[in-house]
Amino acid sequence: MYIAVGLTLFRSNILLSYIKNIRSVLLRIFFVALLSEKFGNLAKNHLLCRVKQMKNNHIAGGLCVAVLCYAWGVLCLQKSDYLYQVQNFSPWLGTNDYLLQFVGHPGGLREWAGDWLTQFFYYPWLGASVMVVCWALSSWLLIKANRLEGWWKTLPLVPVLALFTSIIDLGYWIFCLKTRSYWFGPTLGLLAVGITQFIYSRCGEHGRLLSLVLMILIGYPLLGWFAPLGVIAMLLCSPWRRPRAAWLKLICAAGAACIAVMAFYYQSPAVHWREDGLLYGFPHMVNPEASSLLLEIPFWTMAVSVIVLPLFARLQKVRALSWVPVVLVAATLAGSNMLNYRNDNFHTELRMLRAMDEGRWEEVLSGIRTSRKPTREMVIMKDVALAQLGKLGD
Repeated sequence: MYIAVGLTLFRSNILLSYIKNIRSVLLRIFFVALLSEKFGNLAKNHLLCRVKQMKNNHIAGGLCVAVLCYAWGVLCLQKSDYLYQVQNFSPWLGTNDYLLQFVGHPGGLREWAGDWLTQFFYYPWLGASVMVVCWALSSWLLIKANRLEGWWKTLPLVPVLALFTSIIDLGYWIFCLKTRSYWFGPTLGLLAVGITQFIYSRCGEHGRLLSLVLMILIGYPLLGWFAPLGVIAMLLCSPWRRPRAAWLKLICAAGAACIAVMAFYYQSPAVHWREDGLLYGFPHMVNPEASSLLLEIPFWTMAVSVIVLPLFARLQKVRALSWVPVVLVAATLAGSNMLNYRNDNFHTELRMLRAMDEGRWEEVLSGIRTSRKPTREMVIMKDVALAQLGKLGD
């Protein structure tokens, strides 16, 4: 009997141990399943966010390409005769004396290079292509320098569209413009700002300090008013959570470099530097015959957008503000379309001037026939064309 009772207890203990083991295994399976479901949802949400971000990156990149293609199409198709006339205002010479006329004042090398590139407008499609490539490169550099993602990648289109507007809204001002390298100079300045800001964002502490000082000491004589613009953008691009001593070094270095540059040009008798100061070379649309502050708005828009771009880059994580860059780009594009100069007589005159340069006299006559109210210049060009064709007395 005792043996039977012992066997029964032994079997019951084994059964209880089996039950405990099964219970512990089931609990482990339950907790593993629960945790895997929780982390699986997190991984799934993270993956969906990454896919959505990649999708937004591709859409934003496509939008940038579409806007640049639109600008190229307007310049080539609608402003072809205008660009051809622009290259006549670029008396670029490959001599040392001509170069010395530019390097003697701030931003001279930028204007000299801009004058050289303006010659490409002899073939309007070629000049427009070079300009759009510079705009595309500037946008890419600003995107990388400010680490823009998603829809925020479209923000660099705002300064690009501002420069585009400064070209298409000029109108009759091309005949009385005093600013050298008006067309390519600002584009090269924006490209230089993008390059320096990109280099600055990739440097360490000492590299940033050195690039900031060089941007003022060397950049101001070469770029003019784009140098202080780039310095402000570089400072705002710096990490804000940094020791106060580091900020003090940057600000003191920038201030000392500015004082050195100002002292140098203040004593130079060959440069009328005191009128504009650090904004030397900014396009002022003023001459003895007329003035137009409206034509300066695109340049101020470009400068302000470059400055606030690093500030907007810090708002990328706020999902409620993801619509801001698209609205800004759409507003700038709408403003550019509104300011586009569409005077029929103006474009007819330019088309007739180009036909005269190329000896197409019949097209000169056809141009004046399509005009409802011919201007005096159009009548003069018609008389010249009739004289060349031997029909002046007919």
